[in-house]
Amino acid sequence: MTLEALRTRQMRSLAIALGLDVGRMPEAGQVDAAIREKLETSGQYLWVVDDVPHDVTGAMVRRWQAPTSKGRTLITIRNQ
Repeated sequence: MTLEALRTRQMRSLAIALGLDVGRMPEAGQVDAAIREKLETSGQYLWVVDDVPHDVTGAMVRRWQAPTSKGRTLITIRNQ
């Protein structure tokens, strides 16, 4: 599974945990937007991304960061 596919799957799982109806959101961008909207209405939060492969690109790391300015991101990287 690619990192992007993994991210998409995990974001869908998060959306469900947040009570969002992902069945009405076939596109990954729709899920991301719904999560952003939900988190914008909440307080501050810690966004934890655990066990990222050591060879992940900077662009991918940016895609995994907290989706709103209310979030702080903690990323752990997998050891070789």
